[in-house]
Amino acid sequence: MNFRKVDESEWRCLQSTFYSHVEINERVRKLIGWLGTFFNEREVGGVSGLKFLQTDEGDVLCNIVSPFGNGRMRLNWAIFDNVLHGTLYIDRNRLDSFGQPAWETIWRLHISPNSKVFVESEHDGFNLRMGSGKQLENEVFEIGMSILYAIVNGPVIKKLV
Repeated sequence: MNFRKVDESEWRCLQSTFYSHVEINERVRKLIGWLGTFFNEREVGGVSGLKFLQTDEGDVLCNIVSPFGNGRMRLNWAIFDNVLHGTLYIDRNRLDSFGQPAWETIWRLHISPNSKVFVESEHDGFNLRMGSGKQLENEVFEIGMSILYAIVNGPVIKKLV
C-alpha cells in the first residue's frame, strides 16, 4: 500500500471538530434511545419482534435483536465537503462461507453536525428533531423497519440503472 502525505486542505477542517464530535455522538445516542423506546417499550416492538439495546462495547453502541437474526450499530467518522460526519453502520450477524459467525454491513446512516440524519445524501434524509410527536415517531419507525428489512434481506444498496 502506498501512503501519501495528507494535504493541509484535507485536515484543516478537523482543527475545530470537538463540538461537532460531541454533537454527533449525542445525536446518535438520542436516535438509539428513540429506537429503543419505540420498539422495546411499545406494542409495535412486540409485533415486529425488534429490540434495540444500547451498549458501550468498544465501538458498538447498540445491539439489535430480531426474530430473523441479530445485529449491531457502530459509529465511525468521515469527512464530507470539509465537514465531520458520523457514519452509523448497521451490521447483521450471519455465517460466512466457512460456517463461521461474521458481521456483514447491511445499511448505514450519516449524521451531520447540524443534526441531519440521511442515507446517502441530505435529499434522502430523516426529519429527526429534538422534540416529539407523530412525525418523529413515523421517522423512527421507518428507520427501525428499514433496519429489520436489511437484517432479513441483506445489504440495502442502490441499484445501478
